[in-house]
Amino acid sequence: MGRQVFTVDDTTKLPPQGVLDALDKVIGGTALAGIRHSKVTTDGTDQTSVLLAELTALLADGGGSLLLPEGTVRLDGQIDLPFTLDSTGAPVQAPLTIIGTGAWASGRGSSIAQTPVGGTQLDLRYAGTGAAKVLTRGFGRLTIRGVTFTDLGVSSVPFFKTTNTTVDIQGNAFIGNPSKRNQQCDQDAIILGGSTTPTGGDFDTTDNGPFQGYGSIVAGNWFNRVRRVVFGQTYCNGVTVRDNTVWQACGSNLTDGACIEFNSGTTANSVFGNVITGNLIEVGAYPYGIKLDQAQDNTVAANNFYDQSGTTIAYIYAASGAAKYNHFSLGYGYIGGTWPGGVHVKEAVAGTNTIVNAAAGVSQHVGSHTFLTGMRTAAAVNRGAGAPEVIFGTATTAAGIYTGAGAPEGNITAPTGSLYLRTSGDYGTTVYVKEAGDAATTGWVPLGPYAATALTRRTSAYTMTTLDRTIVFDSAAGATVTLLDPATAPVGRPVTVKNVNATSMTVATAGTSKTIDGAATVALAQWQTCTVVSDGTNWLRV
Repeated sequence: MGRQVFTVDDTTKLPPQGVLDALDKVIGGTALAGIRHSKVTTDGTDQTSVLLAELTALLADGGGSLLLPEGTVRLDGQIDLPFTLDSTGAPVQAPLTIIGTGAWASGRGSSIAQTPVGGTQLDLRYAGTGAAKVLTRGFGRLTIRGVTFTDLGVSSVPFFKTTNTTVDIQGNAFIGNPSKRNQQCDQDAIILGGSTTPTGGDFDTTDNGPFQGYGSIVAGNWFNRVRRVVFGQTYCNGVTVRDNTVWQACGSNLTDGACIEFNSGTTANSVFGNVITGNLIEVGAYPYGIKLDQAQDNTVAANNFYDQSGTTIAYIYAASGAAKYNHFSLGYGYIGGTWPGGVHVKEAVAGTNTIVNAAAGVSQHVGSHTFLTGMRTAAAVNRGAGAPEVIFGTATTAAGIYTGAGAPEGNITAPTGSLYLRTSGDYGTTVYVKEAGDAATTGWVPLGPYAATALTRRTSAYTMTTLDRTIVFDSAAGATVTLLDPATAPVGRPVTVKNVNATSMTVATAGTSKTIDGAATVALAQWQTCTVVSDGTNWLRV
């Protein structure tokens, strides 16, 4: 009969640290190696020295994972991760993973003033003159999961500043100064990158360095009461910012501020190859949702913007002529049938970037049950699962697809070139094309081999129009029906003239020296028919 040797932590599913250390010595090199339970407490006292000592020990051992406890850990000092210098003098840092028990998020409106509840919370109260509350500057990798970063010390010092280090920050929360919200926000969450040259050689006297680690990821995080959720600076390249939620108390105290900004400052053309996608951004307290300056060859696509206000100038802003060769796509955040101030993407120099779904159009998806209605009204709809994308203009600028139970002629306003699907299917046709009339209700013509053609009935002299298919003539005066000039008539489309009156009538043609089967006119007795097609030069009877 066995007996219990130790218990497993319910949250981390790992044995106690003493057991892990023992196993590490016996079977070093396994997945258990380098895993440590943090000894920080949640009793409200400053734990800066404890946490720094644990991180320093892990880095000295070649890296590893630090498991943080549930509850709020108070940190009054700056967390400046140590690094060493390699043989070339470059700062290097062992791979480090920090894991909490979960990050807080709330979609409630009252959450803008709430204190986070549950999970692991690091209360970063550092308010000194350093660049950020947490600094990481060595070439290496830092991974953070399941942690809520708060600032109950109500300072404006940014949460993170990283240089050189490749960071993987996913599934966390950043809840800023509770005394400021919206346009008052002056605290940045994550700053990536630094200046072109380090000062002091070994980085001891500055947080600036030449490169932000390639392959950095900021994804799936929750932000509230902060200014810039990500601020990419000089040589911030190859970074992915995706699927983050920017909640309603976020905003900017800057006149041209943005939620996400990549800006290399005075160093031109040094921010490349970044991807910003899938983020949900409440833009009501921001002039811009996403801003690029001195940044090239970046992709900004499929971000969702909502709750714009009078503060909102544009969703995406290319702030200088050096912000060029970027690809911008709104995604599916079309709000209330309008763009903010009529602008989707604002460019300091027009035409320097590739823009998809600009203000003249809207993206629709055929997988949506409201697809056809959306095409008619140019209102954005949600994308159906796996559905292909179809891009049209708005209801007044480009052709669209329309539906209805009756005939469209005189009823449906649409631009020339539009299609109409007649859902009742009567009168032998279900499809019409808008051949004329600009944005008026006229000019709809049946389409297809079995389409019924509209009858034009006339009792006096008449000149054909491009919409005529069958002209029924009934005049006792024996007047003339004049066909279009065959040079301007639709080539190959049949037109029929039938005389139903006892008096003979004449079919003639417009155009100088134009003929009908070589003759200037054709006479039709009662019940006779003349069907002709244009070959582009003259009319031919068929």
